[in-house]
Amino acid sequence: MAKLYDVVSKILEIALEQPSVKSAMEGSVYQLNETKTQIYGAFVATQGQHTLEDGFIRYNFTFFYVDRLTASGDNRLLVQSTGVDTLSNIILRLENEDFGMEGNATINTFTERFESECAGAYATLNILLPVDDCYETY
Repeated sequence: MAKLYDVVSKILEIALEQPSVKSAMEGSVYQLNETKTQIYGAFVATQGQHTLEDGFIRYNFTFFYVDRLTASGDNRLLVQSTGVDTLSNIILRLENEDFGMEGNATINTFTERFESECAGAYATLNILLPVDDCYETY
């Protein structure tokens, strides 16, 4: 399963299985600003630069977990902690699904203004899979 479509579909499927994730999408995390009805905790998979080498394709992603802060912002650390745990669970599930993880995922926390004042975590990772020699189209 080296097709980008299949990889992204599986990532989103696993993300939506997490209790803290209420919506999941592929694209830019800043797309969260495009709707006033965004459902949080949101998971976003953003594609990076994919590379091909020696019969393997390296898919580069940044995963985001984003949730709203209370008016006082006193839940910031709780949201960030949930983000770290959620992203860790997603990455571990991918490893259990035989996705070859290259190197270690790096997880960072953040506070950012999207449509709402938010916090969360993001992880940068590489998935290494053999190139599929099937040329089916969807």
